[in-house]
Amino acid sequence: MRLAIAGSVLLVVPGWLDGYVAPKAMLLRLLGIPLLAGTLAWALLRERLARPTALDAASIAWLGAAVAATITARSPSLAWYGEPEQREGLLTLLALFGLHVATRAAHRSARDLSRTGLVLLLTAAAAATWALIQALGLEPVQAADTVRYLADGRTWSRPGSALGDPIRLGAVLAPALAIGATRLARQRSDRIWLGPLLAVMAAALTATLSRGAWLAALAGLVMAAWTGLRRGDRRGVLEAQAWVLLPALLWGVCVLGASAGARLGEGLSSGSGQERLAFARAALAMVSRHPWTGVGPDGFGLVYPSVQSGAFWAGVPAHAHSALLQLLATQGFVGLLVTLAGAVIVWRAVIRHASAWREGLHAALLALAAAALANPLGHAGAAILAVTTGLAAGTRDRTGASRSPHAGWPLTAGVAVLALLVPDALREWGAQRRAGPAVATLEASVASPDARSLGAAASAADVARGGRPREDAFSRLASDAHLARSRALAATDLDAARGAALQAERAALAGTDAQPLRAVAWERLGAALAQQAALATDPLERARLAEAARVRLIDAVRLAPHDAPLITSAARHLWSAGLLADARSQVERTRALAPVPGEAHAFAAALAWAAADTAAARSALTAALATPWEDPQDPRRTLAQRWLEVLGR
Repeated sequence: MRLAIAGSVLLVVPGWLDGYVAPKAMLLRLLGIPLLAGTLAWALLRERLARPTALDAASIAWLGAAVAATITARSPSLAWYGEPEQREGLLTLLALFGLHVATRAAHRSARDLSRTGLVLLLTAAAAATWALIQALGLEPVQAADTVRYLADGRTWSRPGSALGDPIRLGAVLAPALAIGATRLARQRSDRIWLGPLLAVMAAALTATLSRGAWLAALAGLVMAAWTGLRRGDRRGVLEAQAWVLLPALLWGVCVLGASAGARLGEGLSSGSGQERLAFARAALAMVSRHPWTGVGPDGFGLVYPSVQSGAFWAGVPAHAHSALLQLLATQGFVGLLVTLAGAVIVWRAVIRHASAWREGLHAALLALAAAALANPLGHAGAAILAVTTGLAAGTRDRTGASRSPHAGWPLTAGVAVLALLVPDALREWGAQRRAGPAVATLEASVASPDARSLGAAASAADVARGGRPREDAFSRLASDAHLARSRALAATDLDAARGAALQAERAALAGTDAQPLRAVAWERLGAALAQQAALATDPLERARLAEAARVRLIDAVRLAPHDAPLITSAARHLWSAGLLADARSQVERTRALAPVPGEAHAFAAALAWAAADTAAARSALTAALATPWEDPQDPRRTLAQRWLEVLGR
């Protein structure tokens, strides 16, 4: 359990397709599921006559709800593993369940509890130190996916530490602060080592600029102060709170400055507020269609385009931005009610304990609950929640129990299950390791396409796809690589370009077979067919391929009727296939959304110019410059401005 906590927070594998999430999920599976097997074997051998508790029933019901949601999911294969960038499928939920039950079985004394709590504090402090180094710009290697925040004319870095995201980092630091503040208030002799840890974690939590994490930490600190004041230890409470609040205030005023105030002042009308509202509406739309068991574990991103609102079109999220809403959307009312019932049972159980660590767990549970309401918890936060609930519930003392003659069976069961999991983990390891460089090559090819490097990227993506054939993300990556290679070869080697386009079609077909409900999978297939049509020399063959591309691209738009970037991309592929009228129709569909992306207006201008409609091109360019772009520094915007000047002359 302690290794699961430390690994889920600190494990990072550079070079993977997702070096932050996928390794943590793999580690949890390789630890949690064997622990579950070993714990169950131990229970059958030594406690078969033990009466199950209310928490046992709630835990089993929670797992049963997850299994039912997987069976009835919109995509059972996706519900089993989860999205590659998130991995919240049934396997991960099973691992978390294993951590919970193993924690309850393994912790038999206050010393066990103290050691686990200490591991959590030290791990959180290590992640916080890393985050502060990032925030100060002192990290030797700059993370590629650093989150930025614009305030007062400056761009601020929001550190994610080993979690890769400031929100997931906040979900770790908030409960750790609650535990540490509670312990320091009760045992002030620990202030020599615990006080500096709290100060570092408080400063790092402030640096995340995550309002949900701030709220979660505040909830945990309030609970920590309340338990201390109830004991009458006012001085200890003040000292513990000072170790947290003063560093947070100093960092906010001296380092963050205007960004902290701007972040606090954001409302529902801001970009993040509109995003949260859009995701909440989508989650409620999903649960209205699938009320009892939801769309399936980790199925939010798959179903989101079909319920997406035209008022907010940017991006396709994998998460509802709230663990509670995510649970409701993916597991329905059954999963939500079972989880809430389990929370009440754990809360009642923890009240009966009064040690320093258990009071801290009480505060940590409140912090985690507040974090789950506002933000996703991530694998680290979920692992801490699983272990914390196991610790908070307490276990019966079995130190005097007689040794079973079959004591080695639990270890045998765990090792056997681990052996079954290792081959799949190795396949994912290989796929992730090969997909990461392929993505880097594709990103670099946007500025300077090189057919040779793109060929290597396509080969690596094909190997990754072979390792995970039922995951469409790897198939789409392979299709993108082959398509980019085809475009790079089109001017020099027509036959090789056609072959690469055909390989892109085959990879895209594998993606549609794996996830027929994924709009972008059909868009990739349409793009591959459109490229073949553009390269065809025979008019009849070109017409056939263009019509096939049109059908697949329309299928993609039908699955995501309000996804402006996808519709614009479909229009671009229709144009490349020679279907100018269809391309204009899709662009006008995009321009009917609100708000209209500037990129869509610019593309409409290009189509109007191709149709020799100068007036329409001038009007579209004027609209493109008057509306916001996803990237204000996009070179296409500068080109649109120059183009409008030319048309004016």
